[in-house]
Amino acid sequence: MLNVGKSNSSTWEIIAESNIKESRISDALSCLEKALAKEGSSFWRLKPMNISVLYNICERENDEKSKEALLEVLRKVGVLEDDLYISFLPFYTRSKAENVKVSVGGDDEEAADMLLNELQASI
Repeated sequence: MLNVGKSNSSTWEIIAESNIKESRISDALSCLEKALAKEGSSFWRLKPMNISVLYNICERENDEKSKEALLEVLRKVGVLEDDLYISFLPFYTRSKAENVKVSVGGDDEEAADMLLNELQASI
């Protein structure tokens, strides 16, 4: 057996990207939860593109449960309190310190293509 080291939060996000590409929401969310559980995850931030594409899939499939699970992951990571980070997410607008309103827009196909291009560029 080849021993290549321990997985980290970024490893789990890469696996989640594959699940996002295949529209496997629950598998992607599971990977993101595992990323949160890894040592050193306090320094890890999800890529805004992954969040956008995953959220758009939830919207397209009317999957409120998964959408809430995604928002919970974002809360745990702490990005909902980071105004600079959240400004990169096209579907968020900050109305009050404790209230985040969501207004999704854009083309799912275009977002998926951008994610695919980003994935291919990282290989």
